[in-house]
Amino acid sequence: MLRDGNGSYSENGTVFLEGFTIHAKKETTTDAFEIAFEKEEKSPLLKFVGMRKGIIPEFESILMEGKGAVTPAFFIIYGTGSSKNPRYANHEPGYAIQFLLMGPSRYYAEIAIPSLLTAHLDNAMDMPWEKSASILWYTLTGEKDPDL
Repeated sequence: MLRDGNGSYSENGTVFLEGFTIHAKKETTTDAFEIAFEKEEKSPLLKFVGMRKGIIPEFESILMEGKGAVTPAFFIIYGTGSSKNPRYANHEPGYAIQFLLMGPSRYYAEIAIPSLLTAHLDNAMDMPWEKSASILWYTLTGEKDPDL
């Protein structure tokens, strides 16, 4: 790897510049080079994706590696792309409604913390805090969680 004083470096024929990548590939039969200059897109850590049913703010985060979701208050944070997955999109909004109905103290003690502690279990969706979120959202909107 070669580095210069401007934040650029080169490794295996690829030159990296801040915000851009230049790929240089030498042809084996001639002395010609193929050069591609690509702008790197930087993803924000938290990206607003919309309002569920016009009332619940939804975000996606690259920190969650494209899976899962959390509802820390009256908003939802999905892993990148998970906001389109009915398993999360028809379940997590129920938590946002529970947060409004119960208030922060009861919500964290009776719903959020137990949910985080049991999320890894095979039967996690059978837990009362999981079922209640899905049933509440289904009752209000008719949108069914596939795990219900």
